[in-house]
Amino acid sequence: MVQTITNILQNKITSPRNLSILLFTFFLFPFIIFAYKIPIDIDTLSTKRDSIHKFNVEKKSSIFYDSLKARAYRNKWMKKLYDLTFDSTRIEKQPEVSFLEKCEKQYRKYEGKIIKHIEIKREKVFTNPDISGSKSIINIKKFLNKYHVITREKTIQNNLLFQQGEKVNPYVFAENEQLLIELPYFQKVNFDIREVAEDSVSVTVITQDAFSLGIGVSFPNLHSSRTRLYNENILGLGQKLETTFLLDTKAEDFCEFVEGMYKVYNIKGSFFSGKIFYDKNDKKEIYDFSFKRDLLPPKVKTTGGVQFGKCKRFPIKSDSVIIKPKSVNSYFNFGFGIPRLLFPKAKWKNSDYISYMASLAQKKFLERPSVSSDSNRFYHDRTIILASVSLFKNNYYKSNLIYNFERIEYIPYGYLVETMVGPDFDEFYNRLYLGLRLAKGDYLKDLDIILERWSWDVFSVNTKKSMKVLLIPKYLIIRN
Repeated sequence: MVQTITNILQNKITSPRNLSILLFTFFLFPFIIFAYKIPIDIDTLSTKRDSIHKFNVEKKSSIFYDSLKARAYRNKWMKKLYDLTFDSTRIEKQPEVSFLEKCEKQYRKYEGKIIKHIEIKREKVFTNPDISGSKSIINIKKFLNKYHVITREKTIQNNLLFQQGEKVNPYVFAENEQLLIELPYFQKVNFDIREVAEDSVSVTVITQDAFSLGIGVSFPNLHSSRTRLYNENILGLGQKLETTFLLDTKAEDFCEFVEGMYKVYNIKGSFFSGKIFYDKNDKKEIYDFSFKRDLLPPKVKTTGGVQFGKCKRFPIKSDSVIIKPKSVNSYFNFGFGIPRLLFPKAKWKNSDYISYMASLAQKKFLERPSVSSDSNRFYHDRTIILASVSLFKNNYYKSNLIYNFERIEYIPYGYLVETMVGPDFDEFYNRLYLGLRLAKGDYLKDLDIILERWSWDVFSVNTKKSMKVLLIPKYLIIRN
């Protein structure tokens, strides 16, 4: 719940449902915290050690929602907000998930069996809107369902990592389940596998849409406002369009376009995504174009992408003194990688991989202040070429009641060992980059904590003047 509230505040009001959650939270949630004395940190919901194991998840969830509902129903408007915010059909049927369960576990009993048939079942934003709520809430749910464009079947097919005729790989199904739920236009994803013969199965892909239209309003000061409009799933095609306008009563231009983005999450089933982005604020103006494919082995056997654009930084003044001068630079990034199974002949086709990658990053200034080898290094033209070899494993735990209520969550686990080497060409000198990155994520059962990510970057820079060795710990996050 805390994470949900944080996301809403960061992303403003993203949908009618989020608006109701926000109002509901501010008016009622403080009283619940006081009543139950729940210890809450900025981004962590703490519980006692034994409660995780001794409390049945479904019972705990039911107690929370019953208490929440009882308090909300004392007020007419809070009752309406509750009915719109929480779908009682989903609350009463909480998924039976243990505290932490490896996502691939549920698919292991079908491993090696041939997929004979794939069916796709699509559900709208609200399932069975007539069951609960007042008449006005039911009408709102029906209205949103009616004017919501459901995700097209072809869009879902393009995002599947398995096909008819292939054998079931538990790790591929686990990866695909997480991949789909990460898409912003789905709120629920499930693979229903049923045996049709001793050596074959049928797969039903069940998806429930999230409401794709949204609006966010913020007020930087008393005389201006930023309005963000977006559609996460244009015509059910898996494409996003977003635009932001600045309204300022004291500015020469009352209404100004300050941000825009068009994104295709998966281009024709290739798992390449494309994005066009524009952003303008008081400090800089950016034009950005990117085209990339993330690492999704074993289905996606190559990964990489290209990004290029232009950045214009405006001069920053303080008491008529220029602190940062005006500059304009172009940039170009390119990367390419090939992952391979580390143990291809192993009995279990696990997700241990070795990957070979190469990348290039270039920055060139078109306008800048005067530079030298020892001054204004930020404005130096640079080109970095890196080659890397990495060993990695990436899977997911499946759980609920960790970050949010009313939603199954996917907690990554695995490891990464990566070595990098390559030249750094600065316009005034050349140097060698050496890198080592270690990362580990897992559930430490004896300590009852989830170690989400733990990594170091170790690199040395060799020039004629000096050699530096830095040890940088980063991203150590522990959840109780």
